[in-house]
Amino acid sequence: MDGWIDLFDYGDKFVENDLYDLLKKNEININRKVHRSILEAGPMSYLFESNFNMEIILHSDGAKEFMLFICCLCWIHAPRPIKEINSSTEHKVELIETALTKFWEFYKKLKLYKINPTQKDAKSLESKFITIFSEKTGYDSIDKVINGILLKKDPRLQSITTALKRKEENRL
Repeated sequence: MDGWIDLFDYGDKFVENDLYDLLKKNEININRKVHRSILEAGPMSYLFESNFNMEIILHSDGAKEFMLFICCLCWIHAPRPIKEINSSTEHKVELIETALTKFWEFYKKLKLYKINPTQKDAKSLESKFITIFSEKTGYDSIDKVINGILLKKDPRLQSITTALKRKEENRL
């Protein structure tokens, strides 16, 4: 068939380099960035076509290609930008350490909450989240990272909603 590339000849072992080679063989010239986008679109297309439940929550690092799903952003990746800040003074080092400490204390509370979620604790955690991540340290580099976490409040706190929903569903 003209214009049709048969991907099924590859069976279930189709990998990234296979796609690139297949496109080259068929004289379809693309750069690596476009190649990557095509590769990422394949699994998404499959999920849509197979009636995948789009209500399932996807735990991710916030990559844009996954925003078609309900996303729960990974907490482990959130403080990385804080760790990467280069500080020139002892005071700034202390601000970085304080920000990281507050982050990990909140994360511990979140993990404990997931063991026995309640509506009261959910509201308390959301309030603490807003307090911690709207705080200004006076150090622009830290404040930008903290504000970035706050701006992604809904996907960050998706785990709170999900834990409470699962607990309620198990009672039914």
